Amino acid sequence: MKPLGMGGSKKLSDIFTDLKVPRAERNARIVVECGGEIAALAGWRVARGFEVEGPQAPSIRIRIQARTPRRRSS
Repeated sequence: MKPLGMGGSKKLSDIFTDLKVPRAERNARIVVECGGEIAALAGWRVARGFEVEGPQAPSIRIRIQARTPRRRSS
């Protein structure tokens, strides 16, 4: 990933370490990919080239929320 505001790139594992995300939780984190590139680590980092340049710039909003599984009736 090429984090915004940082020269070069950084491995996701290093970003998770910097953010102190426990290893057991890393697979549950959402990575946004576009055209074969990592665009964002949802809720934490945006990659260079995927930032919104201003209030009128074309963009999308992605809303992520936990879902409670429905119980099956027997």
